[in-house]
Amino acid sequence: MSTSDSFIELLSATEQRYAQRATRRRQHANLAPKRILADNDLLSTRFLKQALTVSRAVVRILIRTKDGKLRGYGTGFLISPRLLLTNNHVLGNAEAAGYSQAEFNYELGENNQPEASLRVTFDPASLFLTDEALDYTLVAVSAEATMAVYGWLPLHNPPDIKVGQWVNIIQHPSGEPKQLALRDNQVIDAPQPFLHYRTDTSPGSSGSPVFTDQWEVVALHHSGVPLRDDQGRYLATDGSVWTPDMGEHRIAWKANEGVLLKHIIAHIQQQTLPPEQQALLAGVFSPVSAPVTDDSDLQSDLAALTDSVDRDYYDAETDQAAAASYYATIQTDADPEQLFQQLSDLVRATHRKTFAYKPSTHVYPWVDLHPDRKLRSIYSGETVEAETFIREDFRIDQLRAARLREFLLLETSTPIGREQLALEWERLEAELPYNCEHVVPQSWFQKKEPMRGDLHHLFACESRCNSFRGNIPYFDFADYEEVVRDDCGKLESNQFEPAHGKGTVARATLYFLLRYPRVVGDATRELQRERLPTLLAWHTAFPPDEYEFHRNAVISGMQGNRNPLIDHPEWAEKVDFTQGMG
Repeated sequence: MSTSDSFIELLSATEQRYAQRATRRRQHANLAPKRILADNDLLSTRFLKQALTVSRAVVRILIRTKDGKLRGYGTGFLISPRLLLTNNHVLGNAEAAGYSQAEFNYELGENNQPEASLRVTFDPASLFLTDEALDYTLVAVSAEATMAVYGWLPLHNPPDIKVGQWVNIIQHPSGEPKQLALRDNQVIDAPQPFLHYRTDTSPGSSGSPVFTDQWEVVALHHSGVPLRDDQGRYLATDGSVWTPDMGEHRIAWKANEGVLLKHIIAHIQQQTLPPEQQALLAGVFSPVSAPVTDDSDLQSDLAALTDSVDRDYYDAETDQAAAASYYATIQTDADPEQLFQQLSDLVRATHRKTFAYKPSTHVYPWVDLHPDRKLRSIYSGETVEAETFIREDFRIDQLRAARLREFLLLETSTPIGREQLALEWERLEAELPYNCEHVVPQSWFQKKEPMRGDLHHLFACESRCNSFRGNIPYFDFADYEEVVRDDCGKLESNQFEPAHGKGTVARATLYFLLRYPRVVGDATRELQRERLPTLLAWHTAFPPDEYEFHRNAVISGMQGNRNPLIDHPEWAEKVDFTQGMG
């Protein structure tokens, strides 16, 4: 970010400027602010997996001039689906932001080759806040539906941090692919409103999030802190007084410096903003207060969960008899096309009852429970108490209602049409998803019913993994077992392989083709014909177990139809599933 001219100019006015907080920030920022300082630390694998998750919201900023020329680099990070935080000295005004770009996923993959990245423009007209003293800029980014997969870093109640604790930085040093600074990263001072710490950064790291070891954002990285003598003069690496002719690489650096997030948040909350900008900030720094609502639905769902404890989990003899009766008319010696049609006609005709998409009522309390009466996230395999997801989805319902109410109040100057209201609700659903996965993504069938509420392809799944997969079709990577991957699976380009649940999701997808023939398939981001062999291979390699038998029996009692691939796994090789492709 710094140049030799600006560097020398700042040094000439060091004494008078250093006394002022705003110019103190500029001085540190431009004096080659981010320096390499220390050694390695041993870290748990869980710690690193969490790092990879939060790193998705960190972007490289390409600082451009009016004529499109690249002027430099910085780092920033999303704090909501539309808002990005960086330094004032990275994007100092709305005009500069309007010329610049944010680049997501600029990083190296397992083969040491660049991953596919996404560049988006800023939208300073919607929101642009900056402060030189605290060296922050908060700016809106252009609305891009594909950005939802990257997530954002929540800033609710930033934790206090003390001298001696450890911090970590995710950054784009010198505009390079994304890197993590995890070495000798100890807080050594906290001169409010700043934080001093030892960690490895470089020019271009300006605007990086500073995390605690629990991966909570605590500060906004912005500059380096040089060593000084008793007279306030900069010291060189050999202990002598530093002079500009030595070059900035000879400066002795004491630490790096970040601006404590709590001071930035307080400053932003003090600003008087128009209603449309208040709407963008709603719930960013503290959860939106939900209206007081009747919690009878919550209590009903929890009561259903309690009742499940005393219910027989799965009666094999009864279920097998029911299945035999269900398929009595199927001619199993039919050709593949005819067998597909027979099964398709059957699961459609017997789907007598449909349900609204409400997993806290229809999925968590009984349908998706495992034999131990707990939930398993379909992609990560993580065990979750059903009550946790029920309560969390109820909280999400409250937040959605509160956000929608705020939207209606803030937009009273112009009439709100049905289409605008529907778009706002769709945005809220994307921003505040349930902990449930549609194995066949909702976007593939435009969220239409009865597909959306069909229990056969709904599974408990923490929202992180739900967002991680997005609407990417399944894929089988040849090197899957040998590469480092997210808990949820491996995602690369238009390909996703889950870490768990392969056989289960394969059978659910094949059921969907039977129940809703020619609704999905053969689109760029949907299920292509060449992916069918993968699903069939997973179906064979991971046969149904008691959990799936239980699900199938319970859903049959609720909806009326069954999944033939669970009852008769051997039929998969006899059915022409391409008949169900769009």
